[in-house]
This record gives sequence, structure tokens and C-alpha cells, in this order.
Amino acid sequence: MNFSLYIFGTPNGYDQYPLDSNSAKFQEILTSCNSESQLSVLRDNQLVQYVYVRKISSDDGFCWGFGFVLVVTGVYCLNCHTLNDLFETAFYDVLLKGKLFRYQGNSFSYQVSKFVDDINEIKRINSFFKSKLEYELGDLFVTIPSSFSVGNGQTSISMKESASDINFAVKNFDVVHITNDEKSDSGQKPPTQPNPIPEPRVLWLLLSLVLLSGIVVATNVVIHQKKEKIRMVMEEDQIKKLKENHEEAIRGFDYYCNRIVRDEEGREGATNYVGGALKVLQTIEKCEKSDPLFSNSGLVPVFDDKFKLYRDKLVEVRNNLNEKYKPDLDKGESNPLCDAVRKRLELINSILEQTKGKSVLEVKISPDIQKDAD
Repeated sequence: MNFSLYIFGTPNGYDQYPLDSNSAKFQEILTSCNSESQLSVLRDNQLVQYVYVRKISSDDGFCWGFGFVLVVTGVYCLNCHTLNDLFETAFYDVLLKGKLFRYQGNSFSYQVSKFVDDINEIKRINSFFKSKLEYELGDLFVTIPSSFSVGNGQTSISMKESASDINFAVKNFDVVHITNDEKSDSGQKPPTQPNPIPEPRVLWLLLSLVLLSGIVVATNVVIHQKKEKIRMVMEEDQIKKLKENHEEAIRGFDYYCNRIVRDEEGREGATNYVGGALKVLQTIEKCEKSDPLFSNSGLVPVFDDKFKLYRDKLVEVRNNLNEKYKPDLDKGESNPLCDAVRKRLELINSILEQTKGKSVLEVKISPDIQKDAD
């Protein structure tokens, strides 16, 4: 089936992909949504837009939102419950892939400031919907009949209502907001003077409230378990990404440390290996060391070991250079070789001084030293 897809949310203020004149409409739906998730059906003649909104809450209320918009022409979905399940599945798929979101500090947050920053993830999401709609859910969409009413404004209905009731609303209203709040509030107040012999309907009401309370508790437990599972998967995925992102830095330490010793003579080119390792340090300095996941990833001791090796190699090279060229340097010889040796010794001494007694995560390299190394 033919469809188009939008992705929208609040990564850094409101953003949408693709960005067009629909943004004001989608943003208004996102802002006005008061439930944890909502599916809105917007009809404009033969054009139908299914706008799914999901809000993730923190201790002080909703903190961010995300949504999809599925746009079809000439057809509508017979079962909004099933379509909502598709959106829910897509949402958790995006959440767990770790491309747009990350889990940090017991909450989820965006990893991008604009959706266009990760165009490959957008393509993946489109492929996900295409596969589901073409091979699994295509039969749910049928031609819009002429009996559909037009111009009746909007209404709201709960996702807990039957499919026939939701379809009745879709057929008779231009805009239908189908709310799906996982929270529950009975809103019942006990009578001030209860009847000593309750009527049967009162007993039935009390029994219903007890059953409802049990369902609410069970639902909350399931929701908590679901969120905890997502948190654990997200944390594992983030740690895996940290390791993958910094494998090159780890390899860089090994490479440059070995070359520093092998090229200990004072050639200009040999200084580049010191500078190369220095850039590795700066790469690590810019990594997610403030992320609590970094301490759980096992990377800190790895980098500290490589950092110690780097310093040991620099000390070894400094000793070798001093032993080999000190007589010429003490005489004040000025030639390309001696000048290169002096430059390299100054650079090594500066790095050793700035990194003295520090772990790799505490290193702050002076821009002047990096300039010299370059």
C-alpha cells in the first residue's frame, strides 16, 4: 500500500522530518496530548493522517515527546487497536535501537538535536513500517465509503472502547483523538453515612472497584517491568557503543607507543608519533566520561593502562635521546638533527609534566602543546 511517514518530537524544541506545512498541526497535537500515548485520526476528504504521540514522564511530569504520522489516501484502517499496537512496537523498536535516544540518569533522552542528523535511522524506521504494512497489516486498510460524514469537527474517545465504537467516531468526525493513558484514577468518594445493609448494586460497585484496583496494580507492575527491561537493554547497548567508539583510540595507543620507541632518533617525522598519541588523549577527553555508563563499561581501566604505557614510552624515549644526543645538545650544536631532538624533548617534557599523576580522564592538554605536536 502507498503511504508516507513523518517523525516528530522534541529533541531540541519541536522538530519534524520531513519538515513541511503540517508542523503546526502535529506540534499542537503533541502539546495538547495529556495521556501517555494517543492516536489521532485526521480526515480531510480522501486524505487520512494517523498521528501517534508518545510522552515519556519523569518524576516532575512529562519531559519529552515523540511521534509518528502515517498518511494514506483513499483508505482508512478498520482496527485502530491493531494500528496503535504497530505504533507502540515501532516506538519501542526505535527506543531500544539506541540511534535517536539514550538512557541516562534513570530516564530517556534524545541523542540528536535534529532528526535529520541520523538519516539512516529514519530510513530504517520507514523500512520497518513498509514491511509491516505491506506484508502483515495491509488487509486492515479499506476504501473510504461515501457514507463518511464531513464537517462535524472533533471528538475524543478512549482506546479502551470497542473497535466498533472507535470506528463510529472515525466515520462521523473529522478529527478523533483516541487516548491511551496507562494511569488510572477511580475518582470515587465513599458516602458520608454508609448504609448498614448495602443494596445489591452498591455491593456490585464495591466489588467492581476492588477488581479494578487489582487490575490497576497488576497493570502498573507490568508497566514497571517493561520500563525496567528497556532500561537494562538500553544500558547494555550504550556500553557496547562506548566500546565500539573507542576501539580505535585503544589501537591508536598501541600503535603510537610502539612507534615512539622504534623511531627514537630525533627525526622530524618521529615527533608526529608523539602528536598522534596526543590526539588519542584528546579523543578520550571528549568521550562520554561524564556518562555514568562509562564507569560501568570497563573502559576506564583499559585507557588508564594504555595511558600509563604511553607515559612510560615517553620516559624511555626521553632517556634514550638524552643518552645519545646530550653531548651535542650541551655544546649548543645547531643543525637539523639537534633542532629536531630539542623540539621533541621539549614536547615530551611538556606532556609528562601536564599528565603527571593523573588518570587518562583527568588529562587536559594545553592547546600550545598540541600545536607543537602538529
